[in-house]
Amino acid sequence: MQQQFIDLMTKMNQVSIDATKGLIDINTRNFEKFSQQQAELVTEGLEVGAKQMKTVSEIKTVQDIPAFFSAQTDDIKSYGEKIQASVQDSMNKLSESSDELNACMKKGMDAAATVSVVTPAPAKAKKAA
Repeated sequence: MQQQFIDLMTKMNQVSIDATKGLIDINTRNFEKFSQQQAELVTEGLEVGAKQMKTVSEIKTVQDIPAFFSAQTDDIKSYGEKIQASVQDSMNKLSESSDELNACMKKGMDAAATVSVVTPAPAKAKKAA
């Protein structure tokens, strides 16, 4: 009976470990994807800022101001479009992750269903003497 209990606990622990590994893999991939995406947006934002500073430094006369505002508008519009694309990409990645998490949970539930609990046979009653 003790060996059956040890085997049951070993199998239950393995199912839990496998499920945890699956979740860790999904979360690690998400972290890497979103970190890269954020780094790209920050880099793009810095580039837009630097470009704006360069454009400001080129203003020499009042006549240059409309060109500055036009360039600024174009830069901000372009950056906004990149942010919007990034948000859409994030939503797609989250949807994929949701599907992966659901598959991971189903796999864990299926594995857990294979673990059967063995109930001990009732103890035999001693006969009175």
